[in-house]
Amino acid sequence: MFDTLRIIVFLFLIYVIQNKNTMRHISTVILITCISSYCLSQSANNNLCSGTLKIDPITKTVEKKHYIFTGSDTTGLNVMVTKITVAEGRQELVKKRKSIDCDSPNPEDCFTQVLEDIPPVTMNLYTLSGPDKTQEYDIRNEKVIITEREGGNVNENIVCPKTGHPI
Repeated sequence: MFDTLRIIVFLFLIYVIQNKNTMRHISTVILITCISSYCLSQSANNNLCSGTLKIDPITKTVEKKHYIFTGSDTTGLNVMVTKITVAEGRQELVKKRKSIDCDSPNPEDCFTQVLEDIPPVTMNLYTLSGPDKTQEYDIRNEKVIITEREGGNVNENIVCPKTGHPI
């Protein structure tokens, strides 16, 4: 596109040298300016290529060790109440009744199996910061999912399909 503009300017200079008419010269300058600005704006619009990428979050599972206080006297101990997952969430097949007024002679026709999400079971337990303060504790390991990087949508520059050049 820039080569085309250079050729137009070169031809304009030859034209100005050969013709001394100033009125024709001014109209030619205006015409060449309009054509060159149109060409430059078209070349600028063709190179703008971007794409939206969906980035998944990066997570990892870490095993965390809890020291559960099992004694009865917490005097002088740094005891905290911590919510600990006792049973992980899962999915289970459950029989559900299709409708209340099912009159089928076979009782199995009135039920259907549905996959249901069962939430995790959590408990608030007294925990210690470490095993060094007392001997009245149990150790419980809990699997914790940690998100290292959040996911989302990102706009990225990509290679243009028409020209094959990036922005």
